[in-house]
Amino acid sequence: MLRILTLCAALLLVPVPTANPPTPETPPKLPPWAASVRAILSREGTMQPGDVFRVAVARSDLSVVREGVTLEPRFAYTSWTAVMPMGKGGEVMMMGDLVLTTKEVDPVIRQLLKGGLRVTALHNHLNGESPRLMYLHYEGEGPVSSLAVTIKQALALTASPRYEPSQELVQDMEAAPPALMAAYEQVQKTLGREGKIVRKVLQVSFPRVEPIRCRGMDLPPAMGTATQINFQPAGAGLAATGDFVLTDDELQPLLQALALGGVSVEAIHSHMTHEKPTLKFVHFFAQGPAETVAAALRAGLDQTAIQR
Repeated sequence: MLRILTLCAALLLVPVPTANPPTPETPPKLPPWAASVRAILSREGTMQPGDVFRVAVARSDLSVVREGVTLEPRFAYTSWTAVMPMGKGGEVMMMGDLVLTTKEVDPVIRQLLKGGLRVTALHNHLNGESPRLMYLHYEGEGPVSSLAVTIKQALALTASPRYEPSQELVQDMEAAPPALMAAYEQVQKTLGREGKIVRKVLQVSFPRVEPIRCRGMDLPPAMGTATQINFQPAGAGLAATGDFVLTDDELQPLLQALALGGVSVEAIHSHMTHEKPTLKFVHFFAQGPAETVAAALRAGLDQTAIQR
């Protein structure tokens, strides 16, 4: 009898196998050209709509302050590279924007030109920030490995982190405070579009309604043709920055709307060449209560032909 009880107790302790044991999720497989960019730049990157692979390199080596507000790297000073296949001979089109200190500008331009990329713009995106930042836009077509190596060599001439810093990866797993989440929910409701939160920075993108073409290719929004608005905490409210993408006819109505809403226009310029229609980029900065900032920016969006 004792043996039978012992056997029954042992059987109760044996784990019962489940019908469908949980398996860890695996990231989607990248196309070979995108996997090559990821390997060369040592950054994960993400596939975006339109078959675009986009890599971000935050300048977390810098601490940038504007009017007493310490800006987050993902808010205002993150370099990016976007790559898409051209459908012929395995070549790709690359576009991007490198965030540089003033002393980094000349060597990086020389490296990009040496590697066969075209420099299309150099300018500010902010006013009054410390240290002073410059934004270098570029584009090119060719073999993916050659273009990616050129970007890697250009980044090596800056103090940009070579790899994703571990403290930044930890921030991705930390939830934003409830009060900040409530403010972001109000912002998204006012703007009429959901965004994504990256390291406690809300990023909202607005593609244009018409197709944008460059050198015979349709450019998806992820190639840099969408209006981008970013938000971060600032005092008791929020700060916002980014750029409106617009045509010539939309420029004056947009500027009037931003001025009425108390939004500071930081720069007006181009980012690329030979695009059709010709685009202008209006960079801005705003700070105040979440509802006030969001309403002013919504008024600006209403002056441009964005997808609703």
